[in-house]
Amino acid sequence: MQFTIDLMSKVVGDSKNPKQHGLSVLPTFGIQVGNFGFSLYGFGHSGFVVQQSPTLEALLGIDVPDNFNDLVQVEKAVAQMMGTLSTVLTDDESFNEDVYPIAFYISYVDIVGALGYGFNIDNNLMIGANLKVVNRRFSTDRIPVIDYNKILSDAWDRLQSNVTGVTFDIGAFYQTQYGTSFGLALQNIVPMQTIKKSINTEFRYPDIYYDRDENDKIITNSLGDTALISSYRQVNITRPYNLKVPFLASIGMCQPITKNWDLALEWYDIIEQDSRYSKTTQRIRFGTEYRLKFLNDYFMASFRSGFADEKFCFGLGLCITRFVQIDGAYAYDRFVKSYSYFTQLRIGW
Repeated sequence: MQFTIDLMSKVVGDSKNPKQHGLSVLPTFGIQVGNFGFSLYGFGHSGFVVQQSPTLEALLGIDVPDNFNDLVQVEKAVAQMMGTLSTVLTDDESFNEDVYPIAFYISYVDIVGALGYGFNIDNNLMIGANLKVVNRRFSTDRIPVIDYNKILSDAWDRLQSNVTGVTFDIGAFYQTQYGTSFGLALQNIVPMQTIKKSINTEFRYPDIYYDRDENDKIITNSLGDTALISSYRQVNITRPYNLKVPFLASIGMCQPITKNWDLALEWYDIIEQDSRYSKTTQRIRFGTEYRLKFLNDYFMASFRSGFADEKFCFGLGLCITRFVQIDGAYAYDRFVKSYSYFTQLRIGW
């Protein structure tokens, strides 16, 4: 029973507020020749929740004895446990799959190809623009308990349904004689009509109720304990999804404090078109970075902290020569709605 309690609190959560788990991957490839540049990058997200089974939910309601020398408490707990487990025992006295939680996942990948051109207006001002093609792939399904160990690989393998759209970005960068720099980004300027699709999903909806007699009265034994019965209903759901690319306008600035210490401020999505954020304060981001160099600048460590999504975040970067950079961060992830770890490996020349 203690294992059940730990499983529910740390992995599953309660039925009204299940815990969310997920993985995000953001690969990027870019190349520049003169003023032209090409990049191919993606945003891959896979998240899932584990819905507790009626059996585990009932087990959580069992009164665990405070004193195992008290035979009355022990007998009552055992009777409750056996009454609950009897609903999921098969003829050979093994458990059927109804005793286990059920995982549901949602995965999507945005693959973006961008061709851009940038140039200097003068020594302080640079502008650029790029045309980009966006492809979104989506999948959702129910995972049986036997496949829990491959839930993420199964989610990626089923990314088959997809939609594609085209849009356009421009940006500008200005640096003052005092070292302060300002940036402006206008993304998705070309209006792109929302593209909608749907995908069908089949799953079973669990329910649990008290065993009743022919007069609809709850049945109890000599100790006053009730018997629980679990059932499942097969449900077919058509889940809609879309490719929506709103116009986003963002500004930012960076101020060097010393040669190795910078402060930065960004106001993302000024006109508030991104529906993922409900408040202006969630769009304000502040950060600072301090750099230490070693071995004649062949090795550099960067220490970072900041504030985004109304929450603090922290990071560390390691630069090994100018070809390899490793970054790590601990920050709030809006996709899984909890703090997460982020890592990045950059290789370039």
